[in-house]
Amino acid sequence: MTLQFDPPGWGTWQQDRAHNPGPMTRLALDLAAEPFGEAFTATMRDFGVPIRSVTFGDVHGWPYLRLQFAGDPGPDGPPDPDEMFAFIGECATVAEKALADKIWRDVIQRWDDEIKPVAVSTHVALGSVDLDSLDDAGLAEHLDRCLAHSREMVKQHHRFNTSAMFPLADFMLHAAGWAQQPPEAFFGLFEGASPISGVWSSEIEPAARAVAADAEAAALLEGPADPAERLAALRARVPEVDEWVATVGMRLVDGFDLSGTTLIEAPSLLLGKLAAAVALGGPPDRSHVAELEARLRAAVPEEHRDAYDELLADARLTYRLRDERGVYSDMSATGLSRLAVLALGRRLAAAGRVDAPEHLFETTVEELRAVARGAASPDAAELRARAEARAQSALADAPPFLGDPPSPPPPVEMLPPALGRVVGGVGFAIHTILDSAPEPSTEGNVIKGLAGNAGTVEGRARVITDIAELALLEPGDILVSKTTSEAFNCAIHLVGAIVTDHGGVASHAAIVSREVGIPAVVGTGVASVRIPDGARIRVDGTAGEVTLLS
Repeated sequence: MTLQFDPPGWGTWQQDRAHNPGPMTRLALDLAAEPFGEAFTATMRDFGVPIRSVTFGDVHGWPYLRLQFAGDPGPDGPPDPDEMFAFIGECATVAEKALADKIWRDVIQRWDDEIKPVAVSTHVALGSVDLDSLDDAGLAEHLDRCLAHSREMVKQHHRFNTSAMFPLADFMLHAAGWAQQPPEAFFGLFEGASPISGVWSSEIEPAARAVAADAEAAALLEGPADPAERLAALRARVPEVDEWVATVGMRLVDGFDLSGTTLIEAPSLLLGKLAAAVALGGPPDRSHVAELEARLRAAVPEEHRDAYDELLADARLTYRLRDERGVYSDMSATGLSRLAVLALGRRLAAAGRVDAPEHLFETTVEELRAVARGAASPDAAELRARAEARAQSALADAPPFLGDPPSPPPPVEMLPPALGRVVGGVGFAIHTILDSAPEPSTEGNVIKGLAGNAGTVEGRARVITDIAELALLEPGDILVSKTTSEAFNCAIHLVGAIVTDHGGVASHAAIVSREVGIPAVVGTGVASVRIPDGARIRVDGTAGEVTLLS
């Protein structure tokens, strides 16, 4: 389909396919736009990154970001030089204090002690509401609460972006220079540092141990009955399973859009994840990480080892925040909004007001709130047309950049030392999260990408283009997808390797592959198109190559 992609405003706009590889629903865009920009700008300011603003926009549903750095032109042209240098001076002062105070330590403590527990409690409370028992007015009020919570959780997720990114990047850049190794050589040190990204975590442990100690529950977990019936029976029999499902059931299985299925709608994935944890029986052995750590540390000159140890400890401390921000924030809240919207949609579809419940995802927040209270607009025909337009937009080739050409980042050596360190670390972090291989492989049987995690494995490719296809995964299959999000953690127990089109060596796919110790090749640009579903492939995560074998 040919669509005209005009920039949504002045400046340079970049499409982030590592997180959003397709057009979003109108409701998801409306929920995310304002809190995303506000929180992202604030988290950068915490560290002194000289960014004027971060803005979220869309073109035909495709999300684009605009980062306005201190020297970038604004809507009225180039900035005043005196004002720009004064702003950079202020940023340098903030950066120096952020580094001296190590503000990420306070962030992770508040995250653990206050922010995460409150978010989980709110998720569980909203998820415990019996939607079918509510009258229409009660459902409209519940929907209002879910939508407001979603916006707050988008803000919460992105408010901690820099604390989640900078300590890791800062360690890797320093360690690479000291040890004369490529930065990617140090990623293996973080295996096991993000339990929520793997199979075994403190979250699932009580349920897994309770099922393992109950022979009848263990038999029920693996039984032949319908997954929904088995899950309901397990919840009734084992309180720890019921508590676990109540905590995780509202989370999206894929991505951050309301169009994605929640775990409670995919009981087979919940059962599979629990069965994998029961089989594992506890945290996996990580002895090889200690061996790698000793080898890499030995390459660091002795005079830098104390600093190396401190930077590594801080990077490990905050590493899990990368995934936890999504899992415990908008991935759960968006799922709750999805379930409430679908409950309303089923009532309206039964009354002939809409063609399908999911068409309500094509409304704005204010339109949806009005429809929930009886408004006649937008009508079924308009919502159907919007859904069809989004489906057509998904076929378009959205340009990676719109508007002005991207400006090169300022040389860090020209900045004051603390500010240069912060800008260099944040820039490296964004590069390792978003970047893909420079040139997509379009010929031959070898597809080149980036080395997401070392190791080599052969197996059957499962090309996942729709979340329902996760149900087709069998143990040892190789997951091939445009990208992955924190939500894919629910199926990681089935996967023998991961291959993605988008994302760099610090993307989610790389993080989760390290957590469970499987090979990954990321940022290929073309894998989900060039690899046929069911083909036999070899994934070489060390070389960053995928070979089509059949």
